[in-house]
Amino acid sequence: MGDGMRWRAFREATHEHGLRSRRVGPFAPTLAGGLSAAKTLVKHPATAAITYNDLVAIGAMRGLTRLGVDVPEDMSVVGFDNIFGSDFCTPPLTTVAAPLRHFGAFAVQRLLGQLRSPSPASSAPTLLPAKLVERGSTARVA
Repeated sequence: MGDGMRWRAFREATHEHGLRSRRVGPFAPTLAGGLSAAKTLVKHPATAAITYNDLVAIGAMRGLTRLGVDVPEDMSVVGFDNIFGSDFCTPPLTTVAAPLRHFGAFAVQRLLGQLRSPSPASSAPTLLPAKLVERGSTARVA
């Protein structure tokens, strides 16, 4: 997990479902960052890793495999972004698809609206759409 808003939402969701969560990192949002994350993940037993982005997830899967951890049998891995190629890795990456172009357009429209008429309502948080794309990097806990 990267930024504070994502972490807060994740922590609240896991608590609501009676699950435990632990934050590790930060790691660079790159393949190399994911490789570093794998070394930390093996030190903290868990059934799943939810990462900041797909590059970290793919790097973590590579690192976990090198360290003898089977993805998804021993640990599930989930990314965020649904980047090109996230379905080409082995196993194919489960990820959260977010329409980034839509997010960018929304942010620009929101900013322009705030510049035209700044009001507290125009700066309230907004829930934007995202979709879980289930692939081979996740499995049910045995």
